Amino acid sequence: MLGGGRALLMQVAHPLIAAGVAAHSGFQQAPLTRLTRTLELMLTIVFADGRDALAAVRAIARVHRRVHGRLETAVGPFRRGTPYDAADPALLLWVHATLVDSALVAYGPSSARCRHAPAPRTTRSPSAPPGSSASPTP
Repeated sequence: MLGGGRALLMQVAHPLIAAGVAAHSGFQQAPLTRLTRTLELMLTIVFADGRDALAAVRAIARVHRRVHGRLETAVGPFRRGTPYDAADPALLLWVHATLVDSALVAYGPSSARCRHAPAPRTTRSPSAPPGSSASPTP
């Protein structure tokens, strides 16, 4: 949950995501419910066995299939009537980026208290082949 509130705020800073969340979730009544559900599914995808991870991906896809519509008013660069769809790869990337960025921001201050904690590595060296022992583990 560390950084989760920040991630939620960053997610709804995108007008198309905010429209989808407002129209298709109980976010306004229970914002932490959505955050908890999102974090549980992300943790399952990252840390569970393959079967459970795939089930989490399918659960997300099932919910996202119902989330689509059009902006009711113009917002920022988006005109009234601009379509949104939760399966849009650009919007999925935005949500993913907010989760990763918020985790890294939250990790920094909390790791300062733990002198032996290594810094997180989220990318592999360009010279290291995928799956090699030189590939860092996030």
